[in-house]
Amino acid sequence: MRSLLSLPRRYPHQAALLLIAMTTLIRFWFIGSGQLDLVQDEAQYWDWSRHLQLAYYSKGPLIAWIISFFTGIFGDTEFGVRCGAVLGSLLAQLLLYWGVAGLMRRPFAALLALFIVNTTPLFLASGVLMTTDNPLMVCWLAAMFSLHAMIERPESPWPPLILALAMAVGLLAKYIMLAMAGVAFIHALLLHRQGLLPRGHLQRLLPALIIGMAVGLAPILIWNGNNDWASFRHVGRLAGIAPAALENPPLIRFDRFPEYIGSQIGLLLPWWFVFMLLGGWRSLKRLWGLGWFCDAGGLRNAEALRRDSLLCAAFWPLWGFFLLWSFHTRIYPNWSAMSYAAGFILAALALEDLLAPSPARSPDAGHNPKHPPESSPHPFAAPSFEQTTATSETTADSAHGGNTEGSPRPEPGTVGPRLSQRLVPLWFILSLVIYLAIHAQEPLSRFLPPQYNPTHRLKGWSDLGRRLEEIRLAMPDPEKVFFFSDAYDVTAALAFYIPGRPVVYCADFGRRLSQYDLWPGPQEKQGWDAVYVRRVPFKKIDASLEEMFAEQGTPEAFHAKHRGRPGRSFGIMTLRDFNGYWPRISGGIY
Repeated sequence: MRSLLSLPRRYPHQAALLLIAMTTLIRFWFIGSGQLDLVQDEAQYWDWSRHLQLAYYSKGPLIAWIISFFTGIFGDTEFGVRCGAVLGSLLAQLLLYWGVAGLMRRPFAALLALFIVNTTPLFLASGVLMTTDNPLMVCWLAAMFSLHAMIERPESPWPPLILALAMAVGLLAKYIMLAMAGVAFIHALLLHRQGLLPRGHLQRLLPALIIGMAVGLAPILIWNGNNDWASFRHVGRLAGIAPAALENPPLIRFDRFPEYIGSQIGLLLPWWFVFMLLGGWRSLKRLWGLGWFCDAGGLRNAEALRRDSLLCAAFWPLWGFFLLWSFHTRIYPNWSAMSYAAGFILAALALEDLLAPSPARSPDAGHNPKHPPESSPHPFAAPSFEQTTATSETTADSAHGGNTEGSPRPEPGTVGPRLSQRLVPLWFILSLVIYLAIHAQEPLSRFLPPQYNPTHRLKGWSDLGRRLEEIRLAMPDPEKVFFFSDAYDVTAALAFYIPGRPVVYCADFGRRLSQYDLWPGPQEKQGWDAVYVRRVPFKKIDASLEEMFAEQGTPEAFHAKHRGRPGRSFGIMTLRDFNGYWPRISGGIY
């Protein structure tokens, strides 16, 4: 394994550029191949982009603005909707390598971080699906590395400006960006404890955070003020801090935790999850138990401590919060995503140490506090090739004057490291297999039964759209037919896949509210016919339909296909003579 890594270790910059270019081209090929219909949330954000606003029911406006920009270039196509996701993943990879190789001066670890990121299902999905986590990750990485640059180059004006911009844009993507302010203060506190906080840091940090948050929150607050604070009510209910009037959730429950921790292992892959926790634990120990993390003369490695302060501040508090909060309410799998920006780096540092070519390398052997690498000429500049080679080839003996007592790594040849090193090729191969499988949906669906294919529920929308158009054209007055569903995700997918992309409505038969409840309904279409679509075939008929229409057709169970193979099944019903009544049964549950 080490011989295979000799070239990437010697030429990490070139290997990183090749990896980024290849993965980006594969993503562009994938979104253009039509192997996967839009995920329902993607369709919802696309529908938002047809009604540009300052904010929306559950998110800020950035996702709609991005989709509107690219569909303006490529049209209302799957490629147009997802183009921003591929470019976002490209920017995220560049930032990740730039930050770890340049700012932290660990180019080989940066290369490993790129490999880990590109083989985790979390990043694989956000790299091709246009969701809010995609632009948020770009902003989060930019803000996180800006914090590090403010410490490394306290005299530079650029890091605070980038931090403010990242905060503003990130808040327009997702409200969790506010957590970066907490990361910044914990980061400063950890540095202060080590005596490494530059003079005047808080005076530069506070204005950047305040200006960034003010700019990012301004349109969101304006929109919410005009819409009964819908976003904050919705987020508060999902987070379990503002339940609806009739809800009384228990303070502590144990049924959600297994679901949450299982989802995190699945999103990261078990081996990368373990490396992330291992790397995080070792960084934490270095911050709080410095006795063994010194050179032979007792000097601390200040550069590594600054790095560990950032990574621990950006990983442990956020990840730990959601872990604990899962004992109170349901935590959606992607809510912890931003903690993994630092988690990927921690995993890469732990993997780098395991793959170290020297027999007794310590976690920061390449950073001798007596002979530190030359400073880069710019706070974001990557080290030169000479610096990279020197860093990669420095051993623990030269950096620490021999084995340092209390080193976290076992002696070479012990069972733990030897077994782990032998398993590394297996982890790499499995990661590549998963990567290829996710991007090869067409051949995968040929032999994988639908019940075992996690993407099966995402297929068949195009076929459904064609069927609905056939039904519309067969009705007495095709020009006076509207479509609706009882779920926001189905409504959004119908709006995209029905030919002509009509306005589709979402009836409230008893569910939580959505953006569609804040837009006008079809009340003015009295006398029109309609087509009602459900997620699954009908088992019973909604009683409200009798109050809305004069006549109900026979329910149809439609089994959609995707490229000739079975897709999802839906329930379809035609309805005649709408009387203008539009139900609001949920009673305002957000």
